[in-house]
Amino acid sequence: MAQKIELGLYLEGDDARRFEKYMADPDRYDTPEGREMTRWVRDHGEELVRSIR
Repeated sequence: MAQKIELGLYLEGDDARRFEKYMADPDRYDTPEGREMTRWVRDHGEELVRSIR
């Protein structure tokens, strides 16, 4: 029987530092392009996942 996959985010080094910097002030990194990408994923994410399966 297959084992259940546990989801988690593990960051180390520079990735962890950049993520902490982002989390301290996410609005600083908010851009029109980022908002558009977020809207696209919200609207098409399920369709994209189904096409991959």
